[in-house]
Amino acid sequence: ELFADLTGITIEESHLFNESDKMMMAFIATGADNQQMAILLNTSVESVRVRKSKLKKKMMDGGVKILDGMGEDAPIP
Repeated sequence: ELFADLTGITIEESHLFNESDKMMMAFIATGADNQQMAILLNTSVESVRVRKSKLKKKMMDGGVKILDGMGEDAPIP
């Protein structure tokens, strides 16, 4: 569906993620930067970095392709 088309993540893989994770992936896939995501989520840029880091780890643990835009600003804890 739309999420799979937008992110390249299959429907089967998408079951590994909660709605918050999927929203973050959609923002990343559409090219939103950390500042834009922070505004949209009403949070700080640092909070976005932490969430991206956790999401990246979750993707790696699940064997899911890391999205372009996860970048160096989302280090693995």
